Amino acid sequence: MEMTAHERMVNLFKGKEIDRLPMLEWAPWWGVTIDRWYKEGLQCERDILEIQKYFGLDKLMLFYVFPYAKDWPYTVVYRVRQTIKK
Repeated sequence: MEMTAHERMVNLFKGKEIDRLPMLEWAPWWGVTIDRWYKEGLQCERDILEIQKYFGLDKLMLFYVFPYAKDWPYTVVYRVRQTIKK
């Protein structure tokens, strides 16, 4: 039986048996990349999980923790997922 992406990753990190290697694209949310894929004929929603499903990739969601002081000289812009200098 095929493992879920979660089961596969947990077993991989624990050194246990997995059904196949995880298939991941660690940065598919790049706007330029997604724009190019659509120009080349990508036929799915502009949603990270839908794009991963379309390409047969395992689900991968990343999150970041920003433990910076209040006077940190950068502003994190979550909407476009990039950091810009104040």
